[in-house]
Amino acid sequence: MTAIIVPCPHCSKTARLDSERLPDQPAYFACPSCKQRVAVDKRQLLSREATQAAPTPAAPAPPTAAAAPAPTAAPAAVASTAPANRRLPKLPADAVFPSGIILGEDDAVVGEVQRALAALGSEIERVDSADAARQMIINEQPNLCVYVGSQIPAPPYAAMASLTGLPPNFRRRLFLVLIGDNLKTLDGNSAFLYQVNMMLAKEDLPQLGAALHSGIDYHERLYRPYFLAAENKGSI
Repeated sequence: MTAIIVPCPHCSKTARLDSERLPDQPAYFACPSCKQRVAVDKRQLLSREATQAAPTPAAPAPPTAAAAPAPTAAPAAVASTAPANRRLPKLPADAVFPSGIILGEDDAVVGEVQRALAALGSEIERVDSADAARQMIINEQPNLCVYVGSQIPAPPYAAMASLTGLPPNFRRRLFLVLIGDNLKTLDGNSAFLYQVNMMLAKEDLPQLGAALHSGIDYHERLYRPYFLAAENKGSI
């Protein structure tokens, strides 16, 4: 068994999880200490632990006075520090996207996303504010809400408080997407901290369809038992 140490963002306690029992995609568990919902991404955590455990190369010994000067080598290329975009599965030809609403702080990107979703068959209505979006969600219950930010601050994101603070019965039905400059696409841990269902970096907008399809598919599988139980009881 390979144990993964997962810190709880709510109470700072840690939990030991069996990596072999975790799926290869972001998952959630209840913190054994405070019982709050905690996100865990096995692949990300195992990769981080492997990086930390890698031995540090020893520094080369200084040349002696009698050593001949080393030949001048061409300077090595500097590796890019920009995060590599996540490879996403190919978008199925029969993919269906829900309709919904969009708002945000970057008008140009809001328009770009609106047009991209329209091309995918999703009717997206633009709203002016988070409060207006909240009211529309309560009254009309759209299945999708996209918020386009600029430089996203550390969580919690106050600009989205009206949306992330929706009552649970509305929040579970809604697929909430956050798009911004400094985000990592499909980062489940960050999505949990920002209380959204999916994160998308602006640089990954060309992959919007594949990312959204992947996120919605996972969301539906995650909440399918809840929705089936709610339908059997006749209410949410």
